[in-house]
Amino acid sequence: MATIKDVAKLAGVSTSTVSRALSRKVRVDEATRERVLEAVASLDYRPNSLARGLRGGFTRTLAMVIPELTNPFFPKLVQCVEKLADEQGYSLILCDSGGNPAREKRHIEALRSDRVDGVLFTGINDCDCAERIASLRDGGIPAVLVNRSFDLGVDCVTNDNRRGAREIVTRLIRMGHRRIACLVMAPESQHYRQRLDGCRQAFAENGIDDYERYLAPDVRGIDDAYRATRRLLERRKRPTAFFAFVDIIAFGIYSGIYDSGLSIPDDVSVAGFDDIATSQHMFPPLTTYEHPVERIAGRAVGRLMRRIQGRAGSDPARIEIRGRLIVRPSVGRVRECKG
Repeated sequence: MATIKDVAKLAGVSTSTVSRALSRKVRVDEATRERVLEAVASLDYRPNSLARGLRGGFTRTLAMVIPELTNPFFPKLVQCVEKLADEQGYSLILCDSGGNPAREKRHIEALRSDRVDGVLFTGINDCDCAERIASLRDGGIPAVLVNRSFDLGVDCVTNDNRRGAREIVTRLIRMGHRRIACLVMAPESQHYRQRLDGCRQAFAENGIDDYERYLAPDVRGIDDAYRATRRLLERRKRPTAFFAFVDIIAFGIYSGIYDSGLSIPDDVSVAGFDDIATSQHMFPPLTTYEHPVERIAGRAVGRLMRRIQGRAGSDPARIEIRGRLIVRPSVGRVRECKG
């Protein structure tokens, strides 16, 4: 592999001249620059951007740590963040923890060693967030929490989980539903607990106190959602509506309803949360609450860049971005003949 010394020798200049010619930030005679570029092309020389960045105090690299890629929300979030980072001249390292806390911890340790300029962090478990953020802070790496909001001395950017879940359940109640099954995702995650809080608020506001009979408390995926749906629909007083805490598990709910010989929304209504791309193409299209991923990504990257550039204040920001209820045909009014 060619080195900067090889380029300098072929171009007949010093290594410092090669560095200046390639940086384009220092004035270099055009003829000299051309010789350097010809030597670079001839030797297929590739400058070590990490080493250059470390000498300048930066690497122009961001990292993003996410808990999983199976939830379509996260690939969309990563896509938005990478686009925004690229517009700022930064590369993005993606670290998928795959739901494994030990892997997440290794990612953080590796990022400290690699000296990235900043990290966007969405943790697996709430209990580990403080340790992960402290590790980054000890390494002098700015971080922003995404889709989480904790008092850890860092900026947090999330959506309005409580409001969104409250609006969904309130919509179902206004359509006449009283027996509403909430399929709750991982309760160890803050944003799912917030959604459950929003459900409880809506039930309390409408005098529904037996809602826990229809809670499925720890649904981990589409298969779990299918089994929970079939089980709930076997009851004599079955639910007339389902609320999926993430859109992706609504696929399991739909299958469970159809395999029980029922239809949507004539027999059972379904609503979700996130508004992933496939939600509008389900049959029938899914009523859901928008998770404003583009705006969350924009604010998160913006806060991180301000931290990296030293332009943010000392007090951390806690930013909650409001989504919106999206009404589609999966929710209908309760029929008098429903059980």
